Amino acid sequence: MTIMVEGDVGAKCCGELRDIYCSLGSLKTIIDTMHDEFLNTGTGPSFERVEDAYLMVRDIYDEVERYILPIVGTDSVFREQGDEEPVCRV
Repeated sequence: MTIMVEGDVGAKCCGELRDIYCSLGSLKTIIDTMHDEFLNTGTGPSFERVEDAYLMVRDIYDEVERYILPIVGTDSVFREQGDEEPVCRV
């Protein structure tokens, strides 16, 4: 059994956030490229390009969900009384 001390937890969270940030940067590059190509040529992106973006969004969402659900679990203070889903506050 491994016991994580406060610094280990912080390092793990920071690493996960860094990975998510890098994935979002890659997705931004794909979308920027599709946008620029559309403006320059007037044609939409290929199916492969759209599929790449779709798969990346799905992977990023899964990463964020895996990271955030333990924080906003069923006993979280971020839930409202009786809510099924976590309450997102921006």
